[in-house]
Amino acid sequence: MTVLQLFRRGRDTLQIAKHMRKSEAEVLRMLHILRSHEKRRKARFGSLDGNR
Repeated sequence: MTVLQLFRRGRDTLQIAKHMRKSEAEVLRMLHILRSHEKRRKARFGSLDGNR
């Protein structure tokens, strides 16, 4: 499941971070990016997804 799906199913950011083995700050950043790009373009995570 994606971060956004987990968030929408009621998981809080700390639970998602633990599940994904990332910091809560990274999860918050990812959620912000995903939500702001929902209706525009595909979200990019830069260094978070390995693209440097």
